Amino acid sequence: CRRNPKVAGLTAGIALSMALGTAIAWYFAVIASREAELARASEAATKKEKLLSDLRAYSAEMNLAFQAWDKGQMETVQQRLDAQKPELRGFDWHYLDRLCHLELAAWQGHEKAIWSVAFSADGRWLASAGEENTIRIWDVASGQTVRTLPGHAKGVHGVVFSPNRLWLASCGRDKTVRIWDLATGQSRFELHPGSEVFGLAFSPDSRRLAAAAADTTVHLWDPATGVALRVLRGHTKRVACVAFSPDGRRLASACHADEYSDRTLVEPGEVKVWDVATGEQNVVLQGAVGGVEGLTFSPDGGRIAAAGYEN
Repeated sequence: CRRNPKVAGLTAGIALSMALGTAIAWYFAVIASREAELARASEAATKKEKLLSDLRAYSAEMNLAFQAWDKGQMETVQQRLDAQKPELRGFDWHYLDRLCHLELAAWQGHEKAIWSVAFSADGRWLASAGEENTIRIWDVASGQTVRTLPGHAKGVHGVVFSPNRLWLASCGRDKTVRIWDLATGQSRFELHPGSEVFGLAFSPDSRRLAAAAADTTVHLWDPATGVALRVLRGHTKRVACVAFSPDGRRLASACHADEYSDRTLVEPGEVKVWDVATGEQNVVLQGAVGGVEGLTFSPDGGRIAAAGYEN
């Protein structure tokens, strides 16, 4: 049979149109694919640049955090650590974070600032006190409060356990010293030195309790009876701290500033050492420039360390 020229021409035109349409579609598909590929590459480059920028910023922040750690600025260290994105935190972040949390435990209970803590002689109990007028005694093993001791009318400057594990002594801003019975939690004696007391110390045999008073004196009591034994006079500024020698025969005392805003108003680094039996002043030690806030004897009693305002 013979072909129809018109049909053949139409068929050829349709085939050509389809081929041309396919070619155009393929062309635009290639263009779209290329544009998508370029967009992905651009996005990846942007992300990479952002990551590098973040890593540079992280490195700078960690360097500043370590500098703050060296200066003892713990609050600043923690703020810089907390600001870092979790996905960027590396070994250095975790190492520094661990240094900021070396505590074995953290106990909650006080509602205001804590000014003083003390372990019992056997390490079983921990006493804490501060701006609020109550004392807490904690079980070290469990971290639970085993006793709350109310009684002081104002904040409590210091607490100390007796070596014989029978008593706890406390001194407050209410100008009282209290001796507590650890077995019952009751206040055995309320002592009145006549001024605020900033520091306490039991003698190693628990037969004497010394108190550093704001009226420039040092008081000695018998903690078993509450009887005043002696008042030591010789300082000219308020007494900040006291410490017994390991044999209990000597007592060291020192002063701090009249006003915290003027740390020059002190006996410059003066530590007095007293004979406990006679109340006589044995020696005056001078060295540091600023007022003294803490004292301790070496285990052999041959040296005294003093901490104060001179850094």
